[in-house]
Amino acid sequence: MHFSFFASAFVFGGPDLPLSQLPFSDFVARAERGTYRTAPAHIFSFDQIVEAHRLMESGDARGKIVVRTSPR
Repeated sequence: MHFSFFASAFVFGGPDLPLSQLPFSDFVARAERGTYRTAPAHIFSFDQIVEAHRLMESGDARGKIVVRTSPR
């Protein structure tokens, strides 16, 4: 599992909510327990990388974009 806060630094980490005050261990523990129910907005295979990149650049993804580098 990869845990990231991409672009969240614009909200978190400012004077009103310093990163040192975020309960990251609580977030991780909740993720491990399966508390958060999320799914990527779009999943592409590696041979669809051009389409994935176009979607990313368009700003219309409305969620995370996943590109699989190997078949599942």
